[in-house]
Amino acid sequence: METKPKKLRKKLKLDMDPESGEGTVVISGIRLKGRLKKLPTISESLKTYDKTIFVKTADVCHILDCVDTGGGSELIHGLTPPLKNVKKRFRKCLSNKDETAVNVQKELFYLLQADLEAVSFIDEKIMKFLYLLVSEKN
Repeated sequence: METKPKKLRKKLKLDMDPESGEGTVVISGIRLKGRLKKLPTISESLKTYDKTIFVKTADVCHILDCVDTGGGSELIHGLTPPLKNVKKRFRKCLSNKDETAVNVQKELFYLLQADLEAVSFIDEKIMKFLYLLVSEKN
């Protein structure tokens, strides 16, 4: 707050507890309950001067939620509507190791069976080559 202009320092006052992330925010004399919340994803803050070139200014991973009532410590749905159920949609998929092992065993058995039934490709090529050599001599 010391680096902000005096005009902003007069209108905005923060009193936060760093451990719990709760505190009060006073904006132009209006007192609000503030809570620091963790975003489900990291959002980038961009700045532009000519609407063609964007410059990254910050990575945002927390947001200060100023409301009259308290809430949870994490925003479940993020900042925008496309992030609805973001934690649920982008979670890591759990695989059942028993089913995976059975599928691998079946595939291995199939490959071994196919290998036993197959005629060696190299043997066929050598036999054709030898046949051509013998037929040319005659």
